[in-house]
Amino acid sequence: MKVTAKSGITDEILQELVDHKIQLALIEGPAVRKDLHVEPFMEDEVVLAVPASHEWADNSIPVSALQDAPLLMRENGSGSRRSIENALVHAGIKRKDIKIKMELDSTEGLLSAAEEGLGVTFVSRWAVRNHLALGTLKLAHVQNLHVSKMFSIAYPTGPEPTGNSAAFRSYLLFEAMAWTPGIARKPASKPIGHE
Repeated sequence: MKVTAKSGITDEILQELVDHKIQLALIEGPAVRKDLHVEPFMEDEVVLAVPASHEWADNSIPVSALQDAPLLMRENGSGSRRSIENALVHAGIKRKDIKIKMELDSTEGLLSAAEEGLGVTFVSRWAVRNHLALGTLKLAHVQNLHVSKMFSIAYPTGPEPTGNSAAFRSYLLFEAMAWTPGIARKPASKPIGHE
């Protein structure tokens, strides 16, 4: 069995799926296409990571403080960026008031830029756990803001995947039960790094 994996922003990956260039996609954030079947399999909390020496480190801040914050964000088309922007708007920040200082094309880039003091960033709790353990980044609690992202399996509408794609889909759906409590059918267990 040969498996080829590639990464990219959600919108591009979903287009490749519709164009039958790939058989299965793992995405984060809301899918905005109606020509695909999207099946959630794991939820992850999104947290605000700040440099270890930042005044917000290990503190609670109002949502309004984010209007003046230099935000480090993923590029347009990213599912995680879409989720974060929607949550900020829902919490009362106007989209035009979200000040993005820098856009990066990977979570690793966001974390590195935050470590260097270039800004603050919203990332997956799973992604930042090693940085927290090393003390290079800290978390800031944003009052009245809860952001989570759902990881989903996507495939074209119609019959369910077969062959290797079906086996991988089954593996993800089964293993996700042990990884995080995310959705209702999963048993209660804490994700790595969850406090």
